[in-house]
Amino acid sequence: MAKLDAIAAVELVGLPTAIEFADSALKAASVKLIGYEYSKGSGLVTVKLSGDVGAIKAAVEAGCICAEAVGRVWSKIIIPRPSRALEMLIFSKETVGPAHKPQVLTEAEAQEAEVQEDEAQEAESEDAEAQEEEAAQQDEEEAEQPVNEELDREREISCNLCNDLACRRKKGEPKSSCIHFND
Repeated sequence: MAKLDAIAAVELVGLPTAIEFADSALKAASVKLIGYEYSKGSGLVTVKLSGDVGAIKAAVEAGCICAEAVGRVWSKIIIPRPSRALEMLIFSKETVGPAHKPQVLTEAEAQEAEVQEDEAQEAESEDAEAQEEEAAQQDEEEAEQPVNEELDREREISCNLCNDLACRRKKGEPKSSCIHFND
C-alpha cells in the first residue's frame, strides 16, 4: 500500500510530446507513471505521475522543458496529498497504463503504516545487533581457546612442584632446579 504524497497531470499536444515528457520526467526524478489518457479532440494527451512532492515538482519541470522542444505543453497541475475522492478521476477507465493502481491511504492509515515500518526496521536492527554480538562472543571464545591450550601445555612441561610458570624446572628434573626449592 503506497501513500500518494503528490500527483501530477500534464496535458500535452500530441503523443510524441507526451512520450518525450514522460521519458524526461521519469528519468529526472523518482516518480511513477500512473498512465496517460487521450482527450477527445484537439490531439491532447494527459500524462499522470505520482510520487513525493519534491520529486513530482522536479520531474514535471524537467519533463516540460524537454517536451517544449518537441511540441507544446497545454497545461499542468501538481496536487500534494490528493484527496481519496479524486481516485476515480486519477485512475479512470480511460487511463492507459499499469493495471495496478496505488491505493491512497487516509492520514491515520499512513501513520499506522509508518509505525509498522519503523517497528519492522527496529526489529531487523535488533536481530542484526544480536547476531553481531553472538559472532563476537564466538570469536572471543575461539581466540581464548588456543591461549588456554598453550597455558595447559606449559603447565604440563613446567615444574610440578611449585606450578609456577616462571620456574624453568621440567618434570623429572631434580627438585633443586625449582626456583622455590629453598622456600
